[in-house]
Amino acid sequence: MKEMTHLLTRNHLKLETIKDILTVGQYSPDAISEDAAKIAVEDSVQYQVGKKTLEKWKNSGYVWGVIAYILQGGDIDIETFRALVHSPKYAPTILENFKAIPIDIIEELLLSHNSEIALAAARWCEGKTIPEETIKRWQSLDCLASRIAAIYATIGKKLPADRPQLLRDSEREWAFKIMNDPVGADAVFKSFKQFPYPCSYVLEIWYNNSDSDCKYAGPLLMKIAAARSGNVALIKKGLASYNWKTQQEAAKAFVGKNVRLNTILEYSCSDKFSKRLAAMYASAGRKDVPDRWITEGFTAAKDIATAARFAAHRSRFQPYRTVEIRGEVFKKCLNGVIVVARIPDDAEIRGRSYDGQYRSNKAEIVGIIGDFYGDAIGISTYDKKTKYRVGDKIIVHDFDFSVDTFAKGFHFFLTKEEAEAYKC
Repeated sequence: MKEMTHLLTRNHLKLETIKDILTVGQYSPDAISEDAAKIAVEDSVQYQVGKKTLEKWKNSGYVWGVIAYILQGGDIDIETFRALVHSPKYAPTILENFKAIPIDIIEELLLSHNSEIALAAARWCEGKTIPEETIKRWQSLDCLASRIAAIYATIGKKLPADRPQLLRDSEREWAFKIMNDPVGADAVFKSFKQFPYPCSYVLEIWYNNSDSDCKYAGPLLMKIAAARSGNVALIKKGLASYNWKTQQEAAKAFVGKNVRLNTILEYSCSDKFSKRLAAMYASAGRKDVPDRWITEGFTAAKDIATAARFAAHRSRFQPYRTVEIRGEVFKKCLNGVIVVARIPDDAEIRGRSYDGQYRSNKAEIVGIIGDFYGDAIGISTYDKKTKYRVGDKIIVHDFDFSVDTFAKGFHFFLTKEEAEAYKC
């Protein structure tokens, strides 16, 4: 039981903090920010909350308390539930965290005029038990959210005997519509990663039929090819695309692929920028690629230099650090909380001295200055989801190896004063 409590509280608000936030909110809503209430409600899902507390939340009249009650599986009248789940303000929280929503309500939401609600309902369908006849009906509707929901509903499951609607030649127009929507692209990407049968020919057909009106299709197809074994021929096509984003994703897709050493050499000597970029990504982690091929890219144009630094990291070169850290670093979080961290010696570090901000791919949390409504925790001001507690070891797997100060990574300042002065 103690181990479970530790797991629950390490990266989430403590139950007592959640109770305090919702209690204060009930009597003085203006004292609790919307962000804090939302975080408390979402984190309440992690706990088995007592019946007395749930009854208080249900009858409080404080909307965030009612939502917390719903997320605990509390029984509430359908009119109240419908009103909340149709609200642009509260629907995303409920749809992201509540598992047992009747399919008829989901179908209402898929047809909502509010695209955020409709697409959140589509995303809800991932991992849910939805009848095959319902999925087939969604596939045939003239509705983007319904079509995307049908894809999410099949992810991780045995596909119907007849291949999915999205793969049929007659559905090419819908396929591109879906791929050009960020939520639809996520569904397609996840779906193709888990297909139990080879579908390289489908990717090939889609790529050959994509056009300038489908500017996101090419990059997405390159990402799918990158996540699957093989597909080198298709990636080479993408590298020759007229669309720069497709070329970039094609270059990245060469990471971990079985590319001949002669091809890497040919690409590295090419007069085409996209091929030189691909050479760097194809070299990542390869023991047969001479170190100098990678190091020569360090002083190249921005994208190639970034790819070279990525290749060096994957090939276990010494980390590239734009500043050497002495002692602790500091990060500002919600409610003015300051997170104190140490950056390991093997961490990559980016950033420039002129604005004082830096970022790394690794960090260890060693202290919390201040509190979030009584809880010693730091919560990211950026996504309001990432949480830090003392003892956490941070590894940013999708770290951006460019010198861009504001790209992905664990962001920090070198002094506590700089962090406190930073306006989020």
